[in-house]
Amino acid sequence: STGATASTYTAPASLLGKKVTVTVTARRTGHADGSATTASVKIATGSAPKATKQPTISGTAKVGRTLKAAHGTWTPAPTSYAYQWYENGKAIKGATKSSLTLKSAQRGKKITVKVTARRTGHANGSATSKATKAVAR
Repeated sequence: STGATASTYTAPASLLGKKVTVTVTARRTGHADGSATTASVKIATGSAPKATKQPTISGTAKVGRTLKAAHGTWTPAPTSYAYQWYENGKAIKGATKSSLTLKSAQRGKKITVKVTARRTGHANGSATSKATKAVAR
């Protein structure tokens, strides 16, 4: 029971995934009040942010150098981003920051970064950058 009394209601994030009902009460002077309650409905998450400009990688693909991810442009605007770097399509363990310093193990491999866009009350969205050239020594 939230005590909401308007004809419209915007559910807060705390109600995501929960079921709610609406009770409407009709009042008329000289008559008994009448009320009806709807069937319950589940509060759904909003749609995921979508990349309108893909993430990109800057820097030189060379052992010892650092690559940096730019998260791209998203709609609706995310509240935070998460990163996962890949070598030849395989996740690099522990590589979850917006930058990656290349190690000798990455020599000869192409690097990509997957950006996950998060927005409170919405599903997560993700997009992956184009691959770098093969990492040089």
